[in-house]
Amino acid sequence: MISSTSKKAVFAGSFDPFTAGHLWVAEHALKVFDSLTILVAENVRKQSLFSVSERKKIIELSTAHLPQVHADSFSGLTADYLKAHHIPFLVRGVRGGGDFEENRNFARINRDLYPDCETFFLACPPELCAVSSSLVRELLNFNADVSLYVPPAAREYLETLRRK
Repeated sequence: MISSTSKKAVFAGSFDPFTAGHLWVAEHALKVFDSLTILVAENVRKQSLFSVSERKKIIELSTAHLPQVHADSFSGLTADYLKAHHIPFLVRGVRGGGDFEENRNFARINRDLYPDCETFFLACPPELCAVSSSLVRELLNFNADVSLYVPPAAREYLETLRRK
């Protein structure tokens, strides 16, 4: 059982950009946790479309209705961030089997690095299983409408960036 003094969690990812699926995970994590830090990580394996500060801004706009959520960034291992902030819980969204396998491996490594780390998996609903940041970036590259795949506030911000 989660004690009342430790109901903080981190939802880490590159969030390039933050999607409707990410928002769903954040909203549903708050059914279990009192507060959630959405941690924007620099993913060295991916070419980013948006800067870390732009990604944080998109998250802040998209989660403005969730006062228990705040965005942060970190350039290091998620386990090190969790340890430094004394947060034992990590939240991961799972769209399908491939996501589960990858995230299960990360959960194991995070626990090896920070033994107090517990990873909670949230299975996304079918209508969000195809939504990914990669899909949104691809659509943005072709000036396609992304409104079905990102929160409204994110869409508005993405439109301002597109006009620049």
